[in-house]
Amino acid sequence: HLLHFSGGVPTAEDVKRAIDDLEELYQAVEVNGNLADEKFDFMKSELTVKDAMDIKKKVLTQPPPQAPVVPGPVMNANVFPH
Repeated sequence: HLLHFSGGVPTAEDVKRAIDDLEELYQAVEVNGNLADEKFDFMKSELTVKDAMDIKKKVLTQPPPQAPVVPGPVMNANVFPH
């Protein structure tokens, strides 16, 4: 249930459902523990020169997509939301 509206105002129940969905997603990927725990061994190795070069290459060749910024007309500028 991702909260998506194109016009209109979401109800309080819509917002509550969206928040509940996000909290479920966070819990699904959450890992609890201490850095000393074995499950975190993957992040304890030293960063190598090759790792740094691979990261740089990826950032340069696969930058995150940028959404085009297209300004639109201001709608209802004289109406204060309630």
